[in-house]
Amino acid sequence: MPRPLDRYGYVVPRVEGRPVLACTWTSAKWSHRAPEGFVVLRVFVGRFGQEEALAGSDDDLVALAREELRAVLGVVAAPSLTRVHRWPLGMPQYTLGHLDRLAAIEGRLATHRGLALAGNAYRGVGLPDCIRSGEAAAEAVRRQGGEEARRQGEGRERPRTLVADL
Repeated sequence: MPRPLDRYGYVVPRVEGRPVLACTWTSAKWSHRAPEGFVVLRVFVGRFGQEEALAGSDDDLVALAREELRAVLGVVAAPSLTRVHRWPLGMPQYTLGHLDRLAAIEGRLATHRGLALAGNAYRGVGLPDCIRSGEAAAEAVRRQGGEEARRQGEGRERPRTLVADL
């Protein structure tokens, strides 16, 4: 590597007009992902509105990724291994009105005890966002179950049943 991978990657702003969305330095995040002396770099191609970038062959996509790495990081060495994975429409696109739609969904969810939604379609596409979403959904169901248990327990020493649907 011509430069140290002392961060975790970069995101390419849409205004750049390039088909590359981002590059992550996977082995900088998780050292066990590459053997000593090697690095794993992931180049993400095909942002919303530029889906045609994915129409090329696997060789075309590898060439595009190599050009990106050359231009940005100065990498000229040939990769020892390449893999192309295609996930068309793999990332949600939050359009105008998304937060209003979420508010309406959450209002309807409130009428269905024990039901919560989680995932990248709601409040963030990254893994930390999805974890946060799952934890919030689990906590909402737990709280609802606790309220139900309290209602069932009024006038009794303890509730008979506690059911949480996930």
